[in-house]
Amino acid sequence: MPSENYNLSKFIVDLSQVIGAICAVVALYYAAPYPVNLYAIGSILLLISGVMGISAARRWNEWRSENVLKKNLPSEFYIPATIRRSTQHYLPPYCAKDDPAHLDLAALKKLKREKLFRFTDFFLSDNSPDKFMMLLGDSGTGKTSFVLNYFARNQRRWRWRRYPITVIPLGEPEVLKYIDAIDDEAKRKTVLFLDGFDEDVAAFENPVERLRELWEHSQKFHRVIITCRSQFFYSEETLPRETHIRYHGPKVAGTPAVFRNDIRYILPFDDRQVKQYIRRRYPIWRWWIRRRVFNMVKKIPRLSVRPMLLGYIPELIVNDNEYQTSFALYDEMVNAWLLREKGVLEDVTIEALREFSERLAVDLYTHSETRGAAHIHHADLEPLAQEWEINLNKWQMSSRSLLNRDAGGYYKFAHRSIMEFLIVKRYVKGDKNTRNISWSDQMQTFVLEAFPLLKEHGKYIPFSLEEVDVSRYGIKKPLHLRNQPIEELTENQIKEMLKKYNFFDSQRQKNGKGLAHDYRSYDKAGGRVVIDYSTNLMWQQSGSDNSMVYKGAGDYIKQLNQDKYAGYDDWRLPTLEEAMSLMEARMHGELYIDPVFDRKQTWIWTSDQTERASAAWFVSFDLGYCFSYGVVGSNYVRAVRFGQSSR
Repeated sequence: MPSENYNLSKFIVDLSQVIGAICAVVALYYAAPYPVNLYAIGSILLLISGVMGISAARRWNEWRSENVLKKNLPSEFYIPATIRRSTQHYLPPYCAKDDPAHLDLAALKKLKREKLFRFTDFFLSDNSPDKFMMLLGDSGTGKTSFVLNYFARNQRRWRWRRYPITVIPLGEPEVLKYIDAIDDEAKRKTVLFLDGFDEDVAAFENPVERLRELWEHSQKFHRVIITCRSQFFYSEETLPRETHIRYHGPKVAGTPAVFRNDIRYILPFDDRQVKQYIRRRYPIWRWWIRRRVFNMVKKIPRLSVRPMLLGYIPELIVNDNEYQTSFALYDEMVNAWLLREKGVLEDVTIEALREFSERLAVDLYTHSETRGAAHIHHADLEPLAQEWEINLNKWQMSSRSLLNRDAGGYYKFAHRSIMEFLIVKRYVKGDKNTRNISWSDQMQTFVLEAFPLLKEHGKYIPFSLEEVDVSRYGIKKPLHLRNQPIEELTENQIKEMLKKYNFFDSQRQKNGKGLAHDYRSYDKAGGRVVIDYSTNLMWQQSGSDNSMVYKGAGDYIKQLNQDKYAGYDDWRLPTLEEAMSLMEARMHGELYIDPVFDRKQTWIWTSDQTERASAAWFVSFDLGYCFSYGVVGSNYVRAVRFGQSSR
């Protein structure tokens, strides 16, 4: 674990490098057997000392900021790792009145912007007519980092220019108690930062009502600044532009009767700021790493604008992978973290640690309302940790850990978006606990970006949550077909089904077009399977080697599950709807089925029976239609399983 004087140590290292470089040049001068140009030597010395001196000065400034925050902020709110992460290589952002999320690149370049620190200085001054301000920004754009670094900058000012500042994270329970505990006389001189409105459990149901409550309790403060994710409000129209707190005092023409809610958006880094950050993070004498980082950023220009992701560059450049989406970036970031944490945990596999992290993310998210925040106490975490055989007492959290423990013994993820990513990973695996939760905009983005990765590795694309809006991306949700058998399926019901889905049937619906399939075949645990992403069904690529009676089909399925064919134990006979979804409107060779499937299984049983108990429905791919057959007759079996079935 890094020392408490981490930034100071780096400063000392940089300073020693400056001195060492100067000494080396001087030694070369005296040791040189030929005349040396003193002016050239002097220029080199000045260049080296200047470049390395600037880096050392930055380290010194970071150490001062970190030290100020540790001394003046409550340790139960901000642990040393959070402070260090926020102050290291910090680059002050810009802000604007307009939401940058709705602007294209050309419009973003023309957007009127101003330095956030400078605007905040004006807002806190007596020249500003406003008392309340909301600072909005996308996930990972540095809202908390701004709060902490502005606090540190304020504390380092001359006393006569300094404001009393109180910082309260809204993700903590009993926020109003902390606000009300401050003396009324002190409030009039104090600036109140309320950080993370989107993490305030009390704001989930009715954000506007919660805002009014916070304004009511904080109206006696000199100024109030609330930070929040941009996407937390459904639209800009739902974001209140005025408070209900009355404005007292002389009014000029146009002055409202109540205080405004002055709204500012943190702007993502532009190309110049990204380059500036990378140069700050990797000095010129680490040019080979700097070059790799620049090359990586060129591949992901839309993602590198997030300071939080830039902060994890050390974990992302250890390999030559290409990251095209935030999902891929977070996946690599989590993998790097798991590998590092495994080194300090005894007898724990990467798979177990990953499972534990994802399960913990779901637990924190789903129980945040009852706990008052997205965290969990060590005592409550122990049963879960023991189940996964992880000794938390040996878990040493580093400055780059994704999971932190505060002074009160509460665990929480270092950034909310990390927790959301892990929830999506768990959802993709079919965790039932993720199916009835409210989804943030960032979680929807993660799901959409996961599509190509899921297909590449033969995973299902789950859509049990209707909140995931994929239509705007030109992506169709999988067709949900009936998966429960019907004991007495009638001819009329079959005709209705064929018409509903426009399935092809050479006897009943010759003009049917069938489905536009999205087949992918995979080898899984020794079994060959085909996933149809248009229905999210996994099929055996072949099926039974021999035809069999209906009872034998049931025995065949039972044996498949006992053997865990392809790694799964929830195979079943398809319903007639599912089996008919494979029917093509034209023949491929001698069968009405895609060549991705084996040609041997020309007729297959279904789980639907007829009005006569002695017969069941089956599908004929050589004749191109379905009909009933006695249960003592023989057909082949092609088993199926659904994407959200339990494993």
